[in-house]
Amino acid sequence: MVGITPDALRYYDEIGLLKPAYISPETGYRYYSDEQAAVLAQIMEMKHYGFSLNEIKSILKQGEAALTDMYLNRCWALEKEKKNLQKTIDKLSKKIKQRQEEIFMNKKILLVDDVPFMRMMHRGIFDTEGYEIAGEACDGLEAVELYKSLKPDVVVLNIVMPNLDGTGALEKIIEFDENARVVMCSAMGQAHMVAQALMMGARDFIVKPFNSVELLNAVRKSFNKVNLNRETLKQIREMCAENTEVISQVDVEKIIEFARLESSGEEIAAFVKSLTEKSTVEQKESSVEQASEISIRLDKLEQGMEEIKEMLRSMKQR
Repeated sequence: MVGITPDALRYYDEIGLLKPAYISPETGYRYYSDEQAAVLAQIMEMKHYGFSLNEIKSILKQGEAALTDMYLNRCWALEKEKKNLQKTIDKLSKKIKQRQEEIFMNKKILLVDDVPFMRMMHRGIFDTEGYEIAGEACDGLEAVELYKSLKPDVVVLNIVMPNLDGTGALEKIIEFDENARVVMCSAMGQAHMVAQALMMGARDFIVKPFNSVELLNAVRKSFNKVNLNRETLKQIREMCAENTEVISQVDVEKIIEFARLESSGEEIAAFVKSLTEKSTVEQKESSVEQASEISIRLDKLEQGMEEIKEMLRSMKQR
């Protein structure tokens, strides 16, 4: 039987749970009949349900009549364990949240975006969570200089900016500090661009428009450095080079997961194909929506023209 060691079989024999049909005096090998093999399979199944060997021995002695009651009692016991386990999980989750709040409290953030309104939005989100805004930069050159002087805990870095873009700033920041925690935050969230930023050392990538939960989660996750497979990221970058559509945050998470688990080429190819298909569907849906909107506007325009004509007729009659 697969999964049963000779020591386990010997122990089953010793406690009288299941004796073999025959033991070779020369080799010591134990031999079992087909009926005994079926009992062994039943023992393994009951062990999987959490029954002790003593309980299994009692069930086998009592026969099938006792089996339903034993299963019911085990099910109730597991339900009770499940409730107790859920209480423990809830308590641990609460403790983790408290610890995270303590860890992230007063962490310094450097905001980099050429749009003042975006920096203001970021600032508002981080202020409410107890983060400290160490500084703000409106281009990549300023970001690099501020990083060197302020040494923030995390950089939230836009890509499209004047003087030096976010990718160039990321490269220089990582050159200065290979352990820098950089979260890219850009509307230019194309798959090849996401893969490139992660290859260069970014800890995460947030696609605009984003929500506060996504941004805060990305910053928190940046404190846990995860080794991403560069070959996988390179494959994704090259395979997605022709796809200029902005991907969703879910797809960004998939790219990170692929690189973390060192996924196969087939899995990556299927993912890239799904992006292309999704893009085509979204384009068709957009075209349908636009056509529908144009049709509605034409109907309203036609209705307005009829109202104007009616007014002119009434004026002539007067």
